[in-house]
Amino acid sequence: MTDIDKKRDYLESPWKTFQFAFSPFKKRFWIMCILILIWNALADSLPYFFKIIVDTVTAHGTAVVFHDFLMPVILIAAVLILTEIMYRIGHIIETYTAPESFSRITNALYAGLIKRPASYFEDKFSGDLGRRIEQVGSSTLYFIQDFPWGIGWVVATTITTGILLGFTNIWIVLTFIAWLILFLCTGIPLLIMHKKRSEKLATSYARLSGNIIDAIGNAPLIHSFGGMSYEQELNQKNINIVIDVERKVRWASIWNKTQQGTSVVLLAVALTVVSVILFSKGSFTLGDFVIIASAIPSMIGVIWNLGDMVLRASREAGQFSDAVSYLREKQDQLSGGDISIKKEQRYSISFNGLSFQYPGTQQFVFQDFSFDIKEGERVGIVGSSGVGKSTLIKLLLRQYLSQKGIVAIGGVPIESFSLEAFNKLISYVPQDTSLFHRSLFDNIRYANPHASKEAVLKASQEAHADEFIAMLPEKYDTKVGERGVKLSGGQRQRIALARAILKDAPILILDEATSSLDSESESAIQQTLSDLFERRTVVAIAHRLSTLRAMDRIIAIYDGKIVESGSPQELLVNENSIFKKMWEHQKNGFV
Repeated sequence: MTDIDKKRDYLESPWKTFQFAFSPFKKRFWIMCILILIWNALADSLPYFFKIIVDTVTAHGTAVVFHDFLMPVILIAAVLILTEIMYRIGHIIETYTAPESFSRITNALYAGLIKRPASYFEDKFSGDLGRRIEQVGSSTLYFIQDFPWGIGWVVATTITTGILLGFTNIWIVLTFIAWLILFLCTGIPLLIMHKKRSEKLATSYARLSGNIIDAIGNAPLIHSFGGMSYEQELNQKNINIVIDVERKVRWASIWNKTQQGTSVVLLAVALTVVSVILFSKGSFTLGDFVIIASAIPSMIGVIWNLGDMVLRASREAGQFSDAVSYLREKQDQLSGGDISIKKEQRYSISFNGLSFQYPGTQQFVFQDFSFDIKEGERVGIVGSSGVGKSTLIKLLLRQYLSQKGIVAIGGVPIESFSLEAFNKLISYVPQDTSLFHRSLFDNIRYANPHASKEAVLKASQEAHADEFIAMLPEKYDTKVGERGVKLSGGQRQRIALARAILKDAPILILDEATSSLDSESESAIQQTLSDLFERRTVVAIAHRLSTLRAMDRIIAIYDGKIVESGSPQELLVNENSIFKKMWEHQKNGFV
């Protein structure tokens, strides 16, 4: 079990997610933060040494000599050298820590996402999920490589300024503390408001992105129904939602900026007035004025930098929190046991006492459903649409988990197999073949990444995919487009068959595997299928019943129950057989 698998609780909260991202590098990270604080504190301490110089000149007048300034000058030089060294070391640490933390969290999110069952993705936009992972990754980078430098300056400068003011007069310190309390009391509620609005903005942007990607992926459908105007109106509605939330976020920013600007004026006026009053009473020196003259612009810079930084941090935190909450939903993952495939492994299939209903529905697809498939047996499943044929396959493939009962292979519950072992047991040829926007060669070899080039070409030839691939300009290097849109349905199914041949698993599942092939192509592939069936346990669903002629047994499902079972030959001579009636309808051209 990997480190990522052991720590599936990293999505429990945004803070735990961030901790997970940099936990292996936290020593480095905290060293960097300490260096940033010390560097800023040293840089902000320089006015104190200039105060000493000014007070010395004021006290001794023209009698002062360079020797009197030697120590402050040496200290100033030492401070400047130390700050430069610390600054560079901090950036070197950041150079290694930020990218590694980004890699760790994005890899963890991606690995966790692709382990989730197929049912999870049925309710999600793929673009939406991708954007959420991107948000977590980019926000992690910000809080490691940008935020520490900004907040380090703010914290160190504020504390150092308060300490420096302590070398002047107690009333100056009290004035600064009173201002600081007022600044925090008025600023924190505004920042909380900004963060909440930023979370809503992240959600609206993700929804907009998801809808755009969904529409682009279905562009042919939009064209076929003339839905361009409707999609534009829908997109404009989503944009209007973004604009409305964006405007609220910007108003929150305006209120924050107003609060900061008012605070700047108040601090500068308060310190100046109190300094003049104290000087008039002989309680303030010219050297003290040096500290005040440096403190005011330093704190003005801190306030404006704090404003910009906190507004961005609030936005990043809002996006980060929204993304983590979204990715935390329905965290169920495909969990594997520790059983591996052994030499004596058997490949029979059994469904025992199975009960299943789709999430969010009241009706059961199966209730106390049971049947067995012997090792090496070829079983065809028939029935009208919606009776549960494909659902049965999904349960066998662990795309869904049953609420009750056991699905077993060779007497072993499928959940007990390790994921790696389970994936080696089954080759699956679906009706709707999914392809990556990669080359044809890579798409075929995806079934067995370690297969040789010769093995890939042989599988392609046996699936009769080589026939159309040879006619393409770039042949096996041809990119197929997103989800294989550049290929016809029949061509995609041939690629799926080539994958099954290349994988060479002991169990073969066909779900309408030849539905997109014309009769001539199907006839050519029948021999390939016949060879593929040898020495394998086969489960096949097909509306085109000619595909099922080579099956040992046909079962008919109705209302979640097996209502008929027998060999094709037995069922075809039974006038009351459901399979017989379906065969006759199909033969006569009704289906």
